[in-house]
Amino acid sequence: MLLSGGAHRLATASLTALMCLTTASSTADQCISLEERSRLLPDAYPDAVAAIEGNEVVLKSSGRLIINDGQEKSHAEKVKCTDIKDMLGQVYPVGRCD
Repeated sequence: MLLSGGAHRLATASLTALMCLTTASSTADQCISLEERSRLLPDAYPDAVAAIEGNEVVLKSSGRLIINDGQEKSHAEKVKCTDIKDMLGQVYPVGRCD
């Protein structure tokens, strides 16, 4: 889905929130699930995120972001046609990017 202007900024804010909630832990029992992270978005970003409906983040701008499309993808496919789960499949270490 291509978003423009304000919708793109809201989508970026939503995804940033999910990334910030990603843990760098290597053990599954210490990780926050994608579903749990998704449920936190409306409270964390009340001006941007209206709700979580099923498998979508509903933005106040009327845009929608798919949380998990259920497809197994190569890296190139994830870049071309991504969902939130694909984005969070990358390791985002805590701290400054150099």
